[in-house]
Amino acid sequence: MRLQLNVLLTLATILLCATKTTKARSVLINEDINEDDPTKRLLRSDVPGDDDGEERAMIEGLTKLVNPSRLTAVQRLEAALAKLANKHPYSITEAFKSLKLDKFKNVKAENLKVNDVDKLFTGKKYDLWYTSLGRWNNRQQRKYRTNVAQMFNQELGSKKAFEVFSVAATSKNRKVQDFGNNFQTQLLKQLYDGKGDYQKISSILGSDEAAAKMFGSAQLSSNEYDQRLGEWFAKPLLRKWIDQGKSGDEVVKISPALRNQYSDMLVSRAAEANGRANDLARAAAARARPSAPGTLRA
Repeated sequence: MRLQLNVLLTLATILLCATKTTKARSVLINEDINEDDPTKRLLRSDVPGDDDGEERAMIEGLTKLVNPSRLTAVQRLEAALAKLANKHPYSITEAFKSLKLDKFKNVKAENLKVNDVDKLFTGKKYDLWYTSLGRWNNRQQRKYRTNVAQMFNQELGSKKAFEVFSVAATSKNRKVQDFGNNFQTQLLKQLYDGKGDYQKISSILGSDEAAAKMFGSAQLSSNEYDQRLGEWFAKPLLRKWIDQGKSGDEVVKISPALRNQYSDMLVSRAAEANGRANDLARAAAARARPSAPGTLRA
């Protein structure tokens, strides 16, 4: 602020001197030149014709230094980023907390409302932090970089982070909906230990249904690796549900994204069952046929 004040005073002095010089020059021309009017007009032509315009432009520039409301959206963002970086120069985590982006940490799942989650992910504070996160990552070595899901996981815990992302995925705002699905996939990658154990994910998130939603979100990704990861995790869980007799409609109600995978597995299971039935029928028919003389019946 002290620097801005010094700049303001300097520019104000320059403006005052320029204005006085221009006016004095005009007075000298008017008083000392006694030629006819055309000559006066010619001599005056070297004097800036729009003094008011120049002064106004300079004043507007000065005003922006001391009146943030006159700044453009980009200038306001840069000012806010500078302020945030100055306040938390060494911790993107502290910036996250200072902007109250961990506000749902102690909110029960049943009290998480989609409108509240919408406001979080479309708000200026989130935009400010997310932009700051990008700049932070650009300055870090790969092993120190982070992402949205990691931050929510770290500050809210895996279960609560998933609940926030899961609600976001139900938003009517397409941007927030995409956030919800993408962040669930980021979270799944963090929880992935190389074994594809869906039971571990179910335990962390609190239920098989919650895990199914996460696996379904991964299958919605445009990234083929993410899609395969979601299918891989979901397969043993869906096999369990087939054994339990869960219908396709029940599974789709939990996660619409699992519709195709579950349908394919049901068809495959039916084909296997039909194949086994045919094998059993052929074996039974073979046993029922009379044995040839001199041979033993199996």
